[in-house]
Amino acid sequence: MITLGIIGVIAAITIPALIAKYQKKVLETQFKTAYSVLANANMAMAQDYPSMYNDLQDSSIPGKDRYSNHLDRLIKYISNSRMCNIYYLKCAGGNPKAYDSFVKGSYAHIDPDSLTTKSIITSSGILIFMGPWAGSGYHIDINGPAKGPNRLGYDLFSFSIDKNNNLVPYTAFGGCLTSQREHYQGFTCSKYAVANKCETDSSKTYWECLP
Repeated sequence: MITLGIIGVIAAITIPALIAKYQKKVLETQFKTAYSVLANANMAMAQDYPSMYNDLQDSSIPGKDRYSNHLDRLIKYISNSRMCNIYYLKCAGGNPKAYDSFVKGSYAHIDPDSLTTKSIITSSGILIFMGPWAGSGYHIDINGPAKGPNRLGYDLFSFSIDKNNNLVPYTAFGGCLTSQREHYQGFTCSKYAVANKCETDSSKTYWECLP
């Protein structure tokens, strides 16, 4: 009985840690896949539309119209994808809550600045939508809004399109692990996820560093 009790205690300690490690590994794999899909599509589109960045900066056209036009072009470069013309959080089915910032339970300031009624969803469930918080670029939910944790820096990442039409991590505002502004924290986590580096501990990968 004592032996069984010890085994039970050890299991209670180790199993949650193993589950958490597995979940982070799944997110890492999903991120790499989603980033590859978006980067390849953006690169192919830039070759056909060298004015891509300038088109997104054209202030004579309302911002959300610019994003809509961009998505109409982008989807042609993402195979097995479809356009979703309803509220983006409903695109994968169900009615999930709004995204959290990196701080769990803190609403991420996304909707007011984004095109939320038009987005691309891939056959594997990746959701791509646009807004100025990504510097006229993309937000990507690597596993879709119907799956959690729906949280910046975990399964939601922000990217910009630079003047050379390259896809780059958004770094202008919000911070990642070290930000003190809860509703914006996590917008710059893509920088560390792409490099697979922990912001606060150089001995860890990005995914090992997630709380």
